[in-house]
Order: sequence, then structure tokens, then C-alpha cells
Amino acid sequence: MNEKFEFGVEYYEYFRKAVDKSLDGTVIPGLNVCNHYVNLLGVNPNDRLLDLGCSYGRLYPVFANYTKQIFGADVDLQVVNEAIKNPYVIAIVGQAEKLAFPSNFFNHVVAWGVFDIVDQIECLKETNRILKTGGKFLFTAKGAHYPDSDCLAYVAERNAKLKNFPNRFIDLELLMQALPLLGFTIERKFHFSKRGDLGLNQPLNDLKEIQSNSFYEFVAILKKVTEPSGASVTQWWDEYSVTARAKAECEGFGTDVLGYFRKSFDADNPGTSKK
Repeated sequence: MNEKFEFGVEYYEYFRKAVDKSLDGTVIPGLNVCNHYVNLLGVNPNDRLLDLGCSYGRLYPVFANYTKQIFGADVDLQVVNEAIKNPYVIAIVGQAEKLAFPSNFFNHVVAWGVFDIVDQIECLKETNRILKTGGKFLFTAKGAHYPDSDCLAYVAERNAKLKNFPNRFIDLELLMQALPLLGFTIERKFHFSKRGDLGLNQPLNDLKEIQSNSFYEFVAILKKVTEPSGASVTQWWDEYSVTARAKAECEGFGTDVLGYFRKSFDADNPGTSKK
């Protein structure tokens, strides 16, 4: 995405309402779902864990089940001031691509609902820097090839873009090819076919469906094995999903996905045009 998005009050009010109550009827991944995947990290009581994109500290109770060495980082001072009402060791204002923490410092980094909105190459490089060798990085992200039948996923993508909220849609195969160059191996990954399936903790189990690369969300656990090689990597994400691009092309909009989104929104919401 070319524009610089500012994470201000509007975004965080939207985010807080969205995690408290779904805007489209889907189940929001609760603390129990997050806990299920954090448990797979094997966190020890003295391990240092970074809550990357900590927002107002929503996930602190999950991490506190495993360690008290919990650190936080977010780009907005207002939400960091909220976060520190929880007993983080420290919560700082900082970007995922550049953090004021020492190298080889953390045993674990968790970015729950955050990886979609960062520069992912720079985020992985920085995460590699602050992780100890053997450290784990747990994150959630959106797939680029979600099913065409997933209307809720399409509407969520469209409406976020029309609000100018950032998104990244990942080609997971390309990401996996890039990981060794960035110093990581992939330990575990879980695919969720449609919007809302992560909230229900219902990952795909059918191998054919997983291999089709057609899913809306995934959870991944990476392990740091070495430093980044310095070699260039192919960008694995796009600001639009492949699914949305195909819809726009089919409707005669060519590559003008934003124009298609506006027409689609107007059709669904007469009298509330998005310019």
C-alpha cells in the first residue's frame, strides 16, 4: 500500500468495538482461542514474551498463564497508556519494523491480529533480530485465496479498504519460500477456510483443502534458526486478495478493485455512497 496509515483514535475505537462484538455476526477469536495456540509455544515461567501490537492489553491475561516476563509494544501512545494498567514489565511505543529492544532478547513474540497491517518483510527481519536463536514467533494472518463463496470475507475486505484501514493478503506458498532467507523455519500452521472459523477454532483438517491454498485465515508458528541471509525476497502479500481481484476483473473493472468495491458497497447500501 502506498499511503501512510495513521493509527489514531478512530482506528482503535473501531478495533475495540470489533473485538468486543462482531460487526458481521461472525465469532471473534476470544482469549480461549488465543490461549490454545500460545500453549503450543512451550513458554517457560522465566521466558521473555513480547506482545507485539499489544493495543490496550487485551491478551495480557493469556500470556500471564505462562510467564510474568511479558513486554508490550504498540504504535499509539493512547493505547499503550491503557495497556500499562496491566503489569507488563514494560510497554513501549514502537513499530513492528523497528523496536527499541536489544537483539537476541525474547524467547517468544506473539502478533495476534497484527501481521496484516505491517510491512511484513521488515517485521520478520526485526522479529528475527530481537528473538533468541530457537525463539518462536506466533502470528495470525489472512490468506490471499479465500473461497469465492465466503461473502462475509469479501464484505470485510471491501469495507476495511473503503475505511482506509490497512490489510495484507498473503500467498502462503510464497511466504514459506521466503522464510529460510529471513532466518526462520515454520514449525506449525493452521488454516481456517472461512471468516469466523478461527473464532470457532475450526481449522481445516482435509489435506486436499489445505493444499488448495484456499482459506481466509491462518495461524503460524515460526522458529528462528539463523540470521537473515540478506538476499532479496519476493513480496508474498498484496493489499487486495486474489479473490477480490478476480471479482473485479469478472465484473469488468479490470485492475480497478477499489472502483469495484465502491460500486459493490453502493449496491448493498443505497444512499450511503463511498467516494
